This record gives sequence, structure tokens and C-alpha cells, in this order.
Amino acid sequence: MTVPVVTPIAHHEFDAVATLMRDTIGALAYYNEPARRAELAKYSAESLRALVAGDPHAVLVARDS
Repeated sequence: MTVPVVTPIAHHEFDAVATLMRDTIGALAYYNEPARRAELAKYSAESLRALVAGDPHAVLVARDS
């Protein structure tokens, strides 16, 4: 069993994390269209960068160890 390691997002990961969030949120029937747009805006690469600029630990990423 692999135990994930959780660390702050690396600068080269913003686009990949934003893509993962877009693919995940976009596929969920849970959100109506206005809510989906709002959630997607929160997790854009630009929004993630802004969060990390204010707090380097604001976005954490789990990785296989």
C-alpha cells in the first residue's frame, strides 16, 4: 500500500492541478451551470497562483511516496 505524501503545490504544477480540477468538476452532475462556472473559476491556474502568493501552503498536493 502506497502512502501519499502531501506537500505544497510546486510552481510547475499549477496548470496540471487546474486541468485535474476542471476535468473533475466538469464531469459532476452535482453542479448546475452557474455553480460549475463559479467552482471552475476558483480552481483556475491563475486563482491557484494567487492563493499561493498569499500563503505558500494554501494549495496542497498529494503524491505517491
